[in-house]
Amino acid sequence: MLSEKLSKLLNVYKKYGIIGFIKKVASYLSANYLSRFSPDVFLRKGHHRSEIRKMLQGDYERIIVWRSSFGYKVPLFQRPQHIARNLAKQGCLVLYEVTTMTDDVKTMQKHEDNLYLINFNNALFTKLLMQELDKTEAPKFLQLYSTDWTLSMDDVRKYLDRGFGFIYEYIDHISSELSGTSMLPKAISEKYDYAMTHKDTYVVVTADLLKDDVVAK
Repeated sequence: MLSEKLSKLLNVYKKYGIIGFIKKVASYLSANYLSRFSPDVFLRKGHHRSEIRKMLQGDYERIIVWRSSFGYKVPLFQRPQHIARNLAKQGCLVLYEVTTMTDDVKTMQKHEDNLYLINFNNALFTKLLMQELDKTEAPKFLQLYSTDWTLSMDDVRKYLDRGFGFIYEYIDHISSELSGTSMLPKAISEKYDYAMTHKDTYVVVTADLLKDDVVAK
């Protein structure tokens, strides 16, 4: 993992130069580490647990947890947001992961009916959320992109151990070039290998060529 992160940092440096590199690193550290600690959730744990329970009392058939570093309120509205909105309209409660680099969401925020923006980087809030999700009887699914390298296969297994199904969106061929690293990140390759070898995984493809790859496996 260290070599993969160093490779990613090198690519950022080459792309943005020293000043841009420093700004990007500072933003990343703030978004991914400093935001993990939430005094408000610690001091008002009961309030936040109540808000989570209120959300889970809504009208829906299943719960989908979308994990990715893509963000929601990005300049260009793309596939993840379209899919999330349509799933919400089709009877799913969608918990969409935001990134604090683009979304000003400290814990969770209702975006529209059955679509909530969640700051999974907030460790204490996420713990409360998962505790309440464990109590729900509705079918639950983890959904992520094949290109995601933030969640390891161990992270995915934690969801599976909690009874979650796994929705793997195979959106592009797996390659180091697309991941922006010199070598394919382990988090990407391990999730790909799992999805292609476990029949209980729901694999969604975006092109016929990718479908052929799934069938071949």
